[in-house]
Amino acid sequence: MLEFLRNLAKVLASYLPLPRRWAGLRATWPQLLLALLFFWLAVAITNWSYVEKIGGINVYGLSWLFSASFCTLAGAALAASLSGRAASARAVAIVLFITAGLVTLWTCAVWTFQEELWQRIPRYGILAAEAALIFVATCRTIPGTGWRQLWRKAVAGAIATGVAAAQMFYLPSDLVFYPPYEETAGVNEDEAPAVDVEALYLAQGPLLQGQVDALLPGTPGRPDLFAITLGGTAHQGVFLREVDAVNTLLSEDFGARGRILSLANSRRQPMRYPLANRVNLEAALGAIAAHANPTEDLTLLFMTSHGGEDVFSLSFWEAGTHDVTAAELANMLDRSGLRNVIIVLSACHAGSFIDELARDDRLIVTAAAADKRSFGCSDQADWTWWGRAYFDEALRQTRDFRTAFDLAQAQIGEWEAAEDYAPSEPQISIGADIGPKIDAWLERLDLRPERKADTAASDDRG
Repeated sequence: MLEFLRNLAKVLASYLPLPRRWAGLRATWPQLLLALLFFWLAVAITNWSYVEKIGGINVYGLSWLFSASFCTLAGAALAASLSGRAASARAVAIVLFITAGLVTLWTCAVWTFQEELWQRIPRYGILAAEAALIFVATCRTIPGTGWRQLWRKAVAGAIATGVAAAQMFYLPSDLVFYPPYEETAGVNEDEAPAVDVEALYLAQGPLLQGQVDALLPGTPGRPDLFAITLGGTAHQGVFLREVDAVNTLLSEDFGARGRILSLANSRRQPMRYPLANRVNLEAALGAIAAHANPTEDLTLLFMTSHGGEDVFSLSFWEAGTHDVTAAELANMLDRSGLRNVIIVLSACHAGSFIDELARDDRLIVTAAAADKRSFGCSDQADWTWWGRAYFDEALRQTRDFRTAFDLAQAQIGEWEAAEDYAPSEPQISIGADIGPKIDAWLERLDLRPERKADTAASDDRG
């Protein structure tokens, strides 16, 4: 262990222009194993800090961890071989594992204790910093001097850096731990029923088709609102509850009753709605497109879950679902042929979807900017912060999705300031052609008999 600490110090020193005496790792097999364990420990600590309470081991996360470790070893061997110093492969692997572990622990510490600093780190800034450290450390780890060897070192450093970047971008990743299944406040994890995955998938066709068969068509000559509501994360019940609440609001106050399709991942109620996966989402978009009038009707796509830059979580570990990227969602919408779409994304980093999704006939509202987090994903809550601010408060004051954004943005700012949270900076993108469609729908909505009665009752109370 003492030798490992010396290796750790030497890897740290290799990032700096220190004298050669700081170089020269002890690259034995036990030291390689300790470096690998250090990397695994760093990942475990980071995952634990994220889920806060461990409910179990996620096999998909373990698959990523083992795959990343194997790729690192292969990359180290390739880098050392191309440098002409094949015997340095173990040393390069030690450098890669220790560097990855140190960066992982550093990021964990920053987002845990310095959230405001974390929010200011530029996109891909951590990846770029890790790549630079790996390149420098790899070059300094491989022995040799002279221009020819320096060139080989540079190639080896580039290979090692490329392997690290490829793991970040292309290996399907997931958490090593998952949190307890506490989808409803006060429910003990042990009470959560086991998921029958075979029965779940057998039920998908009937679940989705049942909703589609019940869809009402658009009314010729007047604009109607259709909607797709989606809750993406199975192990937290707030997203399912938010879908239910938005469905009620749209049905009662927005004239969308009978024109809503819902998808949700739920560990405790897995067959409440069809799965929120990519296949069902595309099918739902196509079904709405087949029922809506493209020249008159509006379609609201509301999606609530966790998210990252250009990725939206559709997480149901037992069911093996995969997240949807911004490009995939954009392609689904384009293929569906839907027109006049209002997209509301409630997730961290949801603003990163705007550049892919923006069209002239779309209004896009996101809970956070591309590089910001949103808040309120608590199992003890009925709404996320953005869901409450936008749907439960703003859209009860106005039926205009554009005006509601301004109200919700101001409310979110007050809540974040009160809790000393880093601003999430909600975003809006208004296409050139969507405004008149919303105005026409609002005019028709105000003419509904039940809407007039509501207005009259409000005047009487006033």
